[in-house]
Amino acid sequence: MPPTEDRWNAFVERTRIDGADTGPLSGLTFAVKDNVAVDGQAFTAGHPLLAERR
Repeated sequence: MPPTEDRWNAFVERTRIDGADTGPLSGLTFAVKDNVAVDGQAFTAGHPLLAERR
C-alpha cells in the first residue's frame, strides 16, 4: 500500500512483516519513526538526502 498523508502531516504506511504474527504487538496498530531501522522500510532520520536508504 502506498504511503498516504494524514491530518497530522505525517506519512502512514501499512506493512506486513514476516514472522510478526505472534509478537507482543501482533494485531495492534503502532507507529515507528523513520529513525528506527525496520527491514525494507525507509530509514532516513527525517533527512531528504537519506530518502533512498532502507
